[in-house]
Parts: sequence; structure tokens; C-alpha cells
Amino acid sequence: MPAPNGIHFHPPISLWVDANEHLTNPLTEQLVRHDLDDTDALLTYAKGRTEAELNKVRLPGAVVLDWDGPEETIGDVLHHLVRTKETWLASIGGRDTPPAAPRPSIAELVERHEVAAAAWLAVVRDLEARGGWNDRLIDALCEPLLPRRLDLRLLETARNAAFVAARYEVTRRSA
Repeated sequence: MPAPNGIHFHPPISLWVDANEHLTNPLTEQLVRHDLDDTDALLTYAKGRTEAELNKVRLPGAVVLDWDGPEETIGDVLHHLVRTKETWLASIGGRDTPPAAPRPSIAELVERHEVAAAAWLAVVRDLEARGGWNDRLIDALCEPLLPRRLDLRLLETARNAAFVAARYEVTRRSA
């Protein structure tokens, strides 16, 4: 069974190091960790802020993603930083979109980020280990990008854990 670090301990006397195991690309790992560490630092900083500071409108009307809503306050931005990772994880994992609830407390966001950060890093490491960067994600959580009908022909399928991935060819587009 593969080990993420290539080291296998078999008590009482064996330690195996598998030189053929594929580790995550150092640049990818650094970029993902940088994002996770920055979010963690911002949440840590926010713990020392008052609710009034977190809820003060600083960028009236600011909206980065329509489906995510306004990001006018520090609290909004922090909530969306965590929720975006949770949403991507749900989409990749075939689960429903996390509910759009009112902004939680910073303590709750810290807890949610710890869970999402570990899961996000695991997804990235899995993609790297199995060479899955060219996988296609058909995101059923979002509104359709194309307001027209596409006729597709199934080209191939492949199993990926508990899910089946499929590759299609567009055979006809209608306006």
C-alpha cells in the first residue's frame, strides 16, 4: 500500500523506503500551503478583532463571485475564503454545495478552515500522486455556463474511487 511519504514501518523490525512513490510537486505544495497559511494567519488576526471591526462595511457593493454574495466586510471575506474551499471540496467529492448560512463566528471559521485545509491539501496531493491534473470536473453545483443545448457522444469512462469519470465529444451544438 502506498504511503504519502514513501516510508513504510512494519514492526517489529522492518522499515521500508519506496523510492518509486510519487511525492507532490514542491511548487504546487508551496502554493497550496501558502494559501492555507495566509488564510490561517488572517483568521488568527481576526480573533483579536471586535465584532464591530469584523462587520464594518469597508468596500460597499464589493462582490467577487455573484453566487457567494457581497464581500463588504472583513468577516464576509474570511467567511468566503473558508467557504470557497468547502465548496470546491464538495464539488470534487460529488456532495451538495455547503449551505449559504449567515456568517459564522471567527472561532467556527477557524475550526472549519482546519478541516477544509487538511482535506484540500489531501485532494491536491491525490491529484499529483495519480497524475490527475488533467481530470475534468463536471460541476453540478453551478448554473450551466452555456445557455444552449449540446449533444454529446460518450468516448470513454474511467473509475476514480467511488465515482466514474467520463469523456465526451460534442456532436452538435444548438443555439
